[in-house]
Amino acid sequence: LVTGLRRIIDSAPFKVDIFHQYFGFFDQFIQVTKTTWDCVIACCCCMSVITLLFIPNKVCVIWVTFTIFSVQVGVIGFMSLMNISLDVVSMIVLIMGIGFSVDFSAHISYHYLSGGRGMP
Repeated sequence: LVTGLRRIIDSAPFKVDIFHQYFGFFDQFIQVTKTTWDCVIACCCCMSVITLLFIPNKVCVIWVTFTIFSVQVGVIGFMSLMNISLDVVSMIVLIMGIGFSVDFSAHISYHYLSGGRGMP
């Protein structure tokens, strides 16, 4: 509806402004997919770089990054299985899933590396 109105307005030979109180919500629903993908990719890359700074072992960073992507694929898969639509709340859930997966796997990797050689 909103994109159709905008196409009509753009083809007008004069300047037209339209307003409705719900257009902000409609714009939010239009942009949520692209914004979600951008945020998830940016968070995954940022967490990988930060993990590399704090855990200087590249193998552990690869496993932490794999854990992040694995958790994201699982959450997105279960969202589609349960017919949960992509909205702002589910976008926040995806980003929080990144935080939880980094927290758990980074702590395990750090303590494994700081344990020394005497650990099995």
